[in-house]
Amino acid sequence: MASAEARVISAEVGTAVDHTGAVLRLLAEGHAIPYIARYRGGEIGGLAADKLREISRAHEVYTATESKRQKVKAALTKAGHRIDGRLEAALASARTVAEVEEVYGPYKPDAKRTKAAAARALGLGPAADAVLSGKPFDWREWAQCGTREAVAAGVQHIVAEAVSVDPESRQLTRQAYSRHGILTSQSIQLKKDKAAEGKAAKKGKAKDKDEAGDRKRKRADEKAESRPQSHNSYGHYADFQMPVWKIRHHQVLAIDRGEKEKTLTVAVGLSSEHEKERVVSAIARLWRQRTHPSTRSLVDDAVKDAYTRLLSRRAVRECRRELTQKAHAAATKVFARNVRAVLLTRPTRGSRVCAIDPGFRNGCKIAVLSETGQVLETCTLFPHGSPRKADEELVALERLVARHKCDLIGIGNGTAVRETEEWVGRLRARQPGLAWTIVNEAGASIYSVSPEAEAEMPDRTPAERGAISLGRRLLDPLSELVKVEAKHLGVGMYQHDLSTKLITTTFDEVIEECVALVGVDLNTADEAVLRHVPGLHKATAKALVQERTKVGRFSEREDLKKVPGVGKRRYQDAVGFTRVYPAPGTSTSISKRAMFAKTGIHPDSYGLADALLAKTGLKHRDMGSEVARSKLRGIDVRALAEELGTDRLTLRQIVTEMEVDQTYDPRSAFSKPLFRESVRSLSSVKPGMVLSGRVENVSDFGAFVDVGLERSGLVHVSQMVAPLEPGDVGDFTCVRVDLRNRKLDLSARKSRADVAPTSRHEDEDRRKQRKTHHRT
Repeated sequence: MASAEARVISAEVGTAVDHTGAVLRLLAEGHAIPYIARYRGGEIGGLAADKLREISRAHEVYTATESKRQKVKAALTKAGHRIDGRLEAALASARTVAEVEEVYGPYKPDAKRTKAAAARALGLGPAADAVLSGKPFDWREWAQCGTREAVAAGVQHIVAEAVSVDPESRQLTRQAYSRHGILTSQSIQLKKDKAAEGKAAKKGKAKDKDEAGDRKRKRADEKAESRPQSHNSYGHYADFQMPVWKIRHHQVLAIDRGEKEKTLTVAVGLSSEHEKERVVSAIARLWRQRTHPSTRSLVDDAVKDAYTRLLSRRAVRECRRELTQKAHAAATKVFARNVRAVLLTRPTRGSRVCAIDPGFRNGCKIAVLSETGQVLETCTLFPHGSPRKADEELVALERLVARHKCDLIGIGNGTAVRETEEWVGRLRARQPGLAWTIVNEAGASIYSVSPEAEAEMPDRTPAERGAISLGRRLLDPLSELVKVEAKHLGVGMYQHDLSTKLITTTFDEVIEECVALVGVDLNTADEAVLRHVPGLHKATAKALVQERTKVGRFSEREDLKKVPGVGKRRYQDAVGFTRVYPAPGTSTSISKRAMFAKTGIHPDSYGLADALLAKTGLKHRDMGSEVARSKLRGIDVRALAEELGTDRLTLRQIVTEMEVDQTYDPRSAFSKPLFRESVRSLSSVKPGMVLSGRVENVSDFGAFVDVGLERSGLVHVSQMVAPLEPGDVGDFTCVRVDLRNRKLDLSARKSRADVAPTSRHEDEDRRKQRKTHHRT
């Protein structure tokens, strides 16, 4: 039977109750999410890793809320408060810690004394309980508590508090705000300026409009115009309003940030007075059914009081909180999607790389790397002085490239990148086969002075480490970028609005997912990558490297059990994502177990893999060959799974591993770096020009594309034929160039005719042209 938690979470995330229960059980056993997603798919209904993370986070919220609920009940009991049916229902309906706090707020010992508490202190609690229980009310029975007006007001305040914590009343109010709420924001400075203008206008009307007064007001206006306006940073939101259901996530984040910086004031209200009256009437009808007809007037007044003082304010807080939470969740998904695309960039295997960290005064730091990332030579060149010096340094660069037979140059996208790109571009006339690309150097300088970089390259200067890191980002992006902190990667639009903990957690999850997809070689992977293998962590990764150094190399996957700190569960979670390849120079004959160790087949499924080979008549040496693909392509997975006593998803995973080539890298299916063939400046770009580019970041309103200029171009969602993903490479049409603000608008549509007009005047010109065409 499914637990209450499984039922609640399944309804929240939209998964089957039994699958949700299985996920919660596996998480409670301590298994890593990538392991559950790949190797326990039959138990969880094939849920993806993203959905598993949703369940995991919902589990954390549910556990924290339940713990808080029990603590609140204990505190209420200890303080002598009776937990009646209404209070019990209000606590049970709370779905977050914040909602439990809202219910508990009036009962806190250190809480501000409420009107209802004051009425109870007068002894009117039993009178209000009688009203709420559906009994008639006669104020004369409580005359000892005060006058008629005082008694009625006290009972009304207690009833109003009961209305405010009632789940149905809260739901009606919440629905009204979610369907008919309007969020408004105003610039604080703009409001001050308008107020000052209003005062000046009133003062000006009272005075004679003489010439001297005009000159004085003109000087004041000029001074006000020259004064920097803080609301300009949030110009879109200086006088903004939008229905709650319609507002976009990036707008919520921007408004929240403006409010935090004390630049904007934000409010949420219903769209009209009619909507307010409608929700109050609905709540009043609800309570009239629960109370005696003789108390209708009192109850109606209590409902109005509850809505004005309590329900509407709580609904505003919940509405703002929900908008922010959804915006943070959306920003986190964008961040994760962008990070995943960066980490899974196709590696440039087999290339000798000349990495350049550009600079003006301190010169360009050069690092030449071998195909495996070993440092062959480092130096510093100074091409950005006089033209003569640039020519001399170009000769030095040409000799360096020729000496080491480099076929690829990577240039960091920092200071002097465009000037360095122009300088490097002159080599194409002398070495036509040489290609170059721009490398995102976000976080490279910070990593170069980190303790990890010092331990990895103790004999190198920070400048040399930065250039070496740029080159290795080209050769193997995943292995190098895992060394950089999430906040320094420069991906995502609003990650700085999110908590550091959330960003770090998301970053670690994405790295773990990417490492699990690619797999790691137990004998060559460094500690920075090993710590992100599902099931392992920093301490076990360090112990693994030490064990590998001691024994020389691992000969089989089972050697992972010998690493200190790797117990049964850690081994089970991690082993499927590791690979063990034969040592160079060993015999060409390879055992079945050794062949399995080169794939993503889990040791728990080796018996099943043996049965599959026997059933299809394949040899283990055939795995990854065309012979295996031809035989496995036609099998009935569902029927064979029943015959072998397993589930369809597990068998399908084994079949896929047997079909794929042993040297296949999953990253080859993703975008490769964009190699430059020419250099352009923003001033040389004109509307209608087609530029080659690579998508860097994606947000709710568009995608930012690197087209080889000093600023990335923006492809608005209205200029997309299909959604763009980070890492996509293609041709983009220039729509508008704003040289003053250094902005570039692009279109992902194929032809210039499909591109939207750049301005209202251009739109009018096109209409005139069409009219002329039709007349002729």
